[in-house]
Amino acid sequence: MRLAERHGAMIISADSRQVYRGFDIGTAKPTRAERERVPHMGIDVAEPTERWNAARWAGAAAEWLSAARAAGRPALIVGGTGLWLRALVEPLADEPPMDPARRAELQDRLAALDTPELRRWVQALDPARATPRQGRTQLLRAAEVALLTGTRLSDALAAGSARPPRAARWLVIDPEGRMTGAAARHAVLVSTRQYAKRQRTWFRNQLGAGTSQRMVTRLDPRAPNADEVVNAWFGE
Repeated sequence: MRLAERHGAMIISADSRQVYRGFDIGTAKPTRAERERVPHMGIDVAEPTERWNAARWAGAAAEWLSAARAAGRPALIVGGTGLWLRALVEPLADEPPMDPARRAELQDRLAALDTPELRRWVQALDPARATPRQGRTQLLRAAEVALLTGTRLSDALAAGSARPPRAARWLVIDPEGRMTGAAARHAVLVSTRQYAKRQRTWFRNQLGAGTSQRMVTRLDPRAPNADEVVNAWFGE
């Protein structure tokens, strides 16, 4: 904000949550007063039901950059969604449009395939995307694009890589600092405890009323009879 005010710059948000209207908690959106002090682009431009990906944001950001130039303002692109930033400076392919209903139906069908069988499908549909480097998520995307658009994802990616990269200069804000060994140990313990608590909450909810409680054994590993409970569970 200080830099933008000093040089009359426009700020373009590269945050994948700030782009959505209504996502005002936990996203560090600039306040209304801050937006009055410095013009911002890329904030509150989409409904939560819309699908924004890196390629779509990069296309919009290119237009916002043009608007900044037309207004005679330098532009500061600010935010931590790395893939979106990369899509702007190293253009990605535009993902072919896919019908949401047909895509959801296809995803249900593809979910029934194990990964080796899915890879065989992709080998037939788009061989360049069936290499061992591609995990299940990449295989699913390649199959979806090929089956729903008739276009190979590898061809679309090749077309995207042909576009010239955009020059950029980077300012990385890195306030990590230092801490003592004792403080680091305490931070690890607190974070681990919080993560374990989230796991326990997830299992409590997943194995709730919809699961037969006869099938669920809850164990306190500190209990004197913990080994007996485990052995009895295993023997059922």
